[in-house]
Amino acid sequence: MRDAHRYAGVLGFVIVVFAFSALAPTTSWALSLIVVTQALMLALAMWTGGRADVYRIEYLVIGVSLIVAVAGDVWDRNRSVYGGVSLYSGALTLATIVVIALGVARQESVNSQSVTGAIGIYLLIGMFFVYVYGASAYLGQSAFFVQTASASRPLFQYFSFVTLATVGYGDYTAAHQLGRMLAIVEALMGQLYLVTVLAILVSQLGRPRR
Repeated sequence: MRDAHRYAGVLGFVIVVFAFSALAPTTSWALSLIVVTQALMLALAMWTGGRADVYRIEYLVIGVSLIVAVAGDVWDRNRSVYGGVSLYSGALTLATIVVIALGVARQESVNSQSVTGAIGIYLLIGMFFVYVYGASAYLGQSAFFVQTASASRPLFQYFSFVTLATVGYGDYTAAHQLGRMLAIVEALMGQLYLVTVLAILVSQLGRPRR
């Protein structure tokens, strides 16, 4: 599995994090469990990438994530702690994106695993903005959305993927300049990623790299 860069397992982890984040209650233990799951997802992505020198880094990431998860559960209802945990979750997600992208780039040919990794990256981009929106709301002084003052993680996830897919329902809109700028960046990334990276990989499927 490791030699063939089987990213199906990593994609499965991404889907688990996606589903749990959307369906779990907005409690401290749920956020802590998401952090631990993200650390395991990053460790699996590093292992799948075939690097032989990553085990110490994997242990460090899992250890730090456990500390962050415990801190988030102990200091329940603290907006600053929630904001910090959201930023850490975003950092884990961004690191996973980078690790998968490097692993896909190191393969000698474009194959089904390349496409699987690329799909995982697309979902992770949406999840990354979920935590960025959450950190902006928890650390900011005003409400993130115009329509509600009490935004939750599932609502941020709904808004993130609606924005990523450029659906534009308009039922929830960002209330301040930072949120609007982040939404624009995510929408552009979603469209550019689909029409460039994923489209090129699919068109080159089965061909060796030059």
